[in-house]
Amino acid sequence: MFAAVPKKLKLGKKSGKYTLSDDIYVLTVYAGEVPLIQCTLRNDSTAAQCMKYLRERHQLRQNWELFGFRYLQRPTIPDPDRRQWRWVEMEGKPLRKQLDKWACKPRQVHLAVLYHTPNMFSLCDQTARSLYYALLKQDVLQGKFRSVGMEK
Repeated sequence: MFAAVPKKLKLGKKSGKYTLSDDIYVLTVYAGEVPLIQCTLRNDSTAAQCMKYLRERHQLRQNWELFGFRYLQRPTIPDPDRRQWRWVEMEGKPLRKQLDKWACKPRQVHLAVLYHTPNMFSLCDQTARSLYYALLKQDVLQGKFRSVGMEK
């Protein structure tokens, strides 16, 4: 009736989350606090492959050099207020290796604006424009940009 399943689901005792096997894992990509996609990746998958999946899933045509992934870095001293954001290397190193080494738990990646453009119309895709605007707005609300000329 049912075929044998080659990969077994392993339930986590503490979190209740599952992993597919030792060489496959599920990663959620967020835009701010909103989850965009869940990727099922292999241990040797790169962040560029995850970005390609994101583009295919949301049918985006935009060249993605403006966007990147980042994660919260584990603090060197046990102070959660001193955590910093770190950019993911898109090519070369596997994504899981980067997250296991540096990211704090739970391991999440966030889509962020890597390079800012002065011309909004250089973004050829409406969805890419909406994402760019939402991510830029989030950066402004978090205070990442200083106002110039307003000091007195």
